[in-house]
Amino acid sequence: MRPGPFAPASEAPIAVRTAHVESVRRYFIDLLRPEQIEAFAEIGETLVAHLTDRKGPGAGRAARPDGRQ
Repeated sequence: MRPGPFAPASEAPIAVRTAHVESVRRYFIDLLRPEQIEAFAEIGETLVAHLTDRKGPGAGRAARPDGRQ
């Protein structure tokens, strides 16, 4: 059985994973300045901290539009 588009990475052929990484770099990372990448990383850390209920850099800073955390 061939893995679908949402199969775990371990089931995807290495060529598919390599092509994906190269595409992310070409169409995303290479377009950003270092400070934009840092800001994106901080945003990601905040979201992960919120979604996993952890405290970390930037965790809990952004409230939802209704004012709740």
